[in-house]
This record gives sequence, C-alpha cells and structure tokens, in this order.
Amino acid sequence: MSTIKFTILKSRQNKTKRHPIVVRVTSGHDQKYIFTGYYCSKDEWDEETETVTSEYKLKIPSRTQINTYLIKQKSRAQDIHEQFIKDGIIDYTKNQFVSLYSKEDKTKVTVFKAFLDRIDELNKSGRVGYSSVFKGVLSVFSTFRNGQDLYLRDLTIDVLQEWITYLKDKRNAADTTINNYLRTTRTLYLYAINKKWVREEYYPFRELKVSEFSTETSPRALDNDKLEKLLSGEVYPDLQLAKDIFVFSFFGRGVSFIDISLLTAKNIQDGHIIYERKKMARKPVRVAFPIRVEIQDILDRYHDSERGYLLPILNVKVHKSEQQKLDRIRKVRKKVNLDLKTIGKQIGIEGLTTYWARHTYASYMFRKGMTPMMIKESLRHKNLKTTEIYIKSLGLDAIADFEDQVFNNL
Repeated sequence: MSTIKFTILKSRQNKTKRHPIVVRVTSGHDQKYIFTGYYCSKDEWDEETETVTSEYKLKIPSRTQINTYLIKQKSRAQDIHEQFIKDGIIDYTKNQFVSLYSKEDKTKVTVFKAFLDRIDELNKSGRVGYSSVFKGVLSVFSTFRNGQDLYLRDLTIDVLQEWITYLKDKRNAADTTINNYLRTTRTLYLYAINKKWVREEYYPFRELKVSEFSTETSPRALDNDKLEKLLSGEVYPDLQLAKDIFVFSFFGRGVSFIDISLLTAKNIQDGHIIYERKKMARKPVRVAFPIRVEIQDILDRYHDSERGYLLPILNVKVHKSEQQKLDRIRKVRKKVNLDLKTIGKQIGIEGLTTYWARHTYASYMFRKGMTPMMIKESLRHKNLKTTEIYIKSLGLDAIADFEDQVFNNL
C-alpha cells in the first residue's frame, strides 16, 4: 500500500530560491511526486504538520491561501485512500493513487492557482509585462475574497456581480478599470477551459457582458494654447525629466513611456529612431519617426554612453533582468506622472500624465489637417476605430476651429 505525504522537493527551486510543495507518494522504495504549484523555502516549511510556517511573508500567494489549499488536498488524499479500502483494494500502487488524484484535480483547479500558473508561464516565456497584468488583477480579486480561494467552476455570475459591486463601492473603480479587470479574468477563464481545468459549461461570461462597462475615457489631449505653454514654459530642474519625456513622446508620434525607457543607441538609424513597440501583442510592431530638433536637444541633454540607454531611466549595469527593468520603469513612471501633474496645474490642466502626449499628438495633427488614416499609420494602430477614439474627444471645439479658419477667409 502506498503512503501519502505533503513535503517540499529540495532538489528543485524557483527564481526566489523556494522549493516546490509536492504530494509524495511512496510505494516500497519507489516514490512519485505530484506538484501543487506552490513554493516555500526550507525555513518556511513545517515537515511535521505539513504546512507553511509564519516565516513565510509573501502576500501572493499568501500563507493562508497555501495552507487552505493543502488542507483541502489532504482531505482529498484521505478520501481517495478510503475509497480504495472500501473497494477492497488494500495494496493499491502509487500509480493507481496518482492516476485518480490527478484526474480529479484537473477539474478542481482554483481561481488563484489558475492565475498563478498563467503568471508563471508568462514569466518563463519572457512576457513579464503581460504577467504583471494578471498579477495585479489577482491581487485585487484576492483582496475582494479576503484571501479565500474558490474553484474555477464556482466563479459564477453572482460572484462576478459581487466583485463588480465591491470595485464600485469599496475601491471607487472607474468603468474602464472594471472593464480591464473583467477582460483579464475572462481571458484567464478561456485559458483554463483550453487547459481542461474547468468544463466549458461553467463559463460565466455568457451572462455577463463586459462591454456594458464603457471603455471610453475623458479627453486627454492638450489644446493648442496649453500645448504652447508646456513647450515654451520653464520648469524647475527636478521637473525637467518629466517635461522632456512628454515633449519626446509628442514629437515622437506618441511613443509610450516604456518604449522611451528601452531606447538605446542601436535604435538611432539614419536620422530616425526605429523600435518595436513593447506591447502585449505577440507580433512586434515596428515604429519609426524622425529625430527632430526637439528630440535631439533631449538626447544631447542626457547623453551618457556608459548608461546604455538614451534617457536616464534604466542602466545596463543595474537593471539586467526583465523584472528589474519593469520594476524600475514603473517606479520612474510613477514619479514622472506626479511631476507632470504639477506641471499641468501650472498651465491649468488637472491630471496630466505621459499618456496625454500620445492623445495630444493625434489631436494636434487632426486640427492641422492630417487625415484619420494618416494618424492611424503614425500611431501604428491596428484599425481605424482605435484612432477614432483618440480624435473623437475633439468634438465641437474642432468644428469651431475649422469654422474660424473658413469664416475668417470670407
């Protein structure tokens, strides 16, 4: 008869130097391991109680979450053992146990575990930025659930509606934020169905229309007067980088903050900056724009060949892994956006961020007569509908400006 024990596999470890928590099935001198998907270090594991100790400090997955899962799995293992005995199979083998345990486990994957497996898979494939999207949604969903996991099949329309209410009432989340959370969760569920972790009949998003939550945002483009004030105005030295990044993006056809951060000397070719957008899409999008005098001034201001990057955000000597780069970019972007809000108040704008530069570029070019199709190509949008969202906010102001030009020439 096989013996079952939960333990850690000390011969393996992940990037954080933690060992996988496994179910060890022993039959005679043979052993077989079933991975739970969770990890902890030697100091964080209690071999006697087969649980994670209070030394474990990670929030995701939390100690409570792991131990709750282990308790459930121990109960499952005991149920399987008792079923063998009831069926008169006293000397069941490890393979018999593993076969039944694994088969049952496939249809009982939890929401938290599905998130964690997807995050781990994306990290291993180098898609750290996309994995952080799932990590952020998991964090919010886990808070909503007070750390209590649930099976994928139990993520019903009612649970989703409760989550939406929580997001609105407790977190004051905007519709665009709720839309992003739901779309990410929907993507995860479809991924789980494809993995056969949950049957398609349990899919809860047939009844919940994510499109009910508007994804349109308020105008985020500076008008010509405000843009002129920003471009010509002086700022304090500690705000200079924030202004320069905005200017760089505006004259660089709306290049995003993350793409600016990753630019190196290799991206400069024949008077142009050529790069691939750091988007979540699998297929890279190649972008090129000329180095105008405004951009060249910024490049000259921050020139440092030893840093390895064009602007003072990343440093090749310090930020080596994808995660280090991503963490640094997030930290600097947060500071830059705070500084831009200060600059915005000086010119009469609330909530100015780096993303305004991209919308401002589209708005400015549209006012000057560039066609939506040309704007689509310059922004490298996949379809014209996305571009129309950018320029839709111009509304009556754009019409009035056009009328002024016409009537003034009568």
